[in-house]
Amino acid sequence: MTRGTQTGEKKKIHLVGIMAYCLASL
Repeated sequence: MTRGTQTGEKKKIHLVGIMAYCLASL
């Protein structure tokens, strides 16, 4: 259960990072 939550958090952070990168490169 904890492991799954950590994976979800990592994915969320990864998505935010991609969005920030896209915005920065515009």
